[in-house]
Amino acid sequence: MGKKDRILNLSGKATFNAGHKGKGRLQIQADRLVIEDIGTIFTISAYPDSNNIVVSVKEGLVNLHSGKNKSLQLKANETCRYDKRYKTFHPSISDENQQKDPTVQTTETSLKDYYFQFDSKPLHSVVETISKDYGVNIEIESPAIGLREITVHFDQEKLEVILNIVAETMNLKVKKIADGYMLCSK
Repeated sequence: MGKKDRILNLSGKATFNAGHKGKGRLQIQADRLVIEDIGTIFTISAYPDSNNIVVSVKEGLVNLHSGKNKSLQLKANETCRYDKRYKTFHPSISDENQQKDPTVQTTETSLKDYYFQFDSKPLHSVVETISKDYGVNIEIESPAIGLREITVHFDQEKLEVILNIVAETMNLKVKKIADGYMLCSK
């Protein structure tokens, strides 16, 4: 690394808004994962007591390096969970951008290391976000139910927990359907 390069160690969660004035690079080390900024806004969640490191890119690009030539590049609106135990990447990226690298594995649908914050949002918007991020079909029984507003926050929760909390908050029930779930009246 050059004279103007910055190396930071992270234990916890931080959002970085890194511009590039000059020729220096920014690298963040979280456990054994190195996140290299390529001019962007991104968030890293790297708590010492968690088996996962989550990197979410809002704008720009970042490179993730875990040693032994295992690396992954994330673009805007992409997220990756790095499993520290197995040293594997679990990206949440669109199919057209899915990498063919054998070190990259598909995203799990039962547990995500995402933080969701919905403040006075219509239920249909909340359901759309959760459905997309978990890759599971979630329907709402009627358009009127979808217009109800909800304020709720989730941090590293299983899909079933999220659905049950949303249903309880909105006085609804969760119904398992053939291709996913439905939120409907009690």
